Amino acid sequence: MSRTKAKSQAGEVLLEAKGLTKSYYAGKRELPVVKGVDLAVKPGEVLVICGPSGAGKSTLLHMLGLLDPPTGGKVFYDGEEVSTASAGRRAFIRNRRFGFVFQFYHLLPDLNVTENTLLPLMITESIFSWYSARRRRREKVEGVLASMGLGERLKHRPSQLSGGERQRAAIARALVNDPVLLFCDEPTGNLDTKTTGEILEVLWRIKDEFKQTLVVVTHNVELAKQGTRRLNMIDGKLYKPD
Repeated sequence: MSRTKAKSQAGEVLLEAKGLTKSYYAGKRELPVVKGVDLAVKPGEVLVICGPSGAGKSTLLHMLGLLDPPTGGKVFYDGEEVSTASAGRRAFIRNRRFGFVFQFYHLLPDLNVTENTLLPLMITESIFSWYSARRRRREKVEGVLASMGLGERLKHRPSQLSGGERQRAAIARALVNDPVLLFCDEPTGNLDTKTTGEILEVLWRIKDEFKQTLVVVTHNVELAKQGTRRLNMIDGKLYKPD
C-alpha cells in the first residue's frame, strides 16, 4: 500500500490536518462549515477546541477521527495520509488507534454494560479467535469498567444507569482497545454540574495515568481551561485564544 507522508516526522506530530474543509449542499447552494483548518496535535497533549454551537467543532472532530470525509484538505495520522486511505484502512485506525466519546453515549439499549464495552474487541476478532480468547477479553473489560467505578454495574443495561454512569461506560468502551488518541465530542454536554465534575476527573485521570492524547470539543469554558492547549473555533475557523 502506498502511503503519503506528511512533512513533519512521525512521532513529533501525532495527528495533523492541512487545509481541511467541509461543505454541505442545499440544492446548488454550498454551505461551508469548516473553512481551511490547519492543525497539529502532539503526543500526550490535551487539545481542547472551544466554541459555540454551530461553529463547526463536531464536524472538524469527525473528520480528524475519520468518521466523515473532508470536502478538501488532508488528515495525517503518525505521518500517514489517512483521509483518502481505503475504507478498510480507515476502519482499522478508528478501531485500533482511535477511541470516541460522544455527548449522547451511544450505548446499545439491549446490551448490558459489559456487552457494550466488549463490542470494539469483538469487531477485531474472527469467530474462532473470539471464542478462544473470550475469557481474557471479558476480564480486561471488567478491569476497565472497575477502573471507571462500574464494577457493581456490569450486568446493568443503559436504562438502569445514571447519566454519569452511562458516560463512564462509554469512556470504558472507548478505552478498551488501548487507543493512541481519544476524541471527545461534548463529553459533558448532557450532564449536570456535579456529574460534569466527576467525568472531568475521569478524563484527567486517564490523561495522567495512561499518558493519553485527547482532542476534546466543547462549549464548556471551564473544561477548556483545563486542557494543555486551547483553540477557539468561530465560524468554521480556528483561532488562538486572546
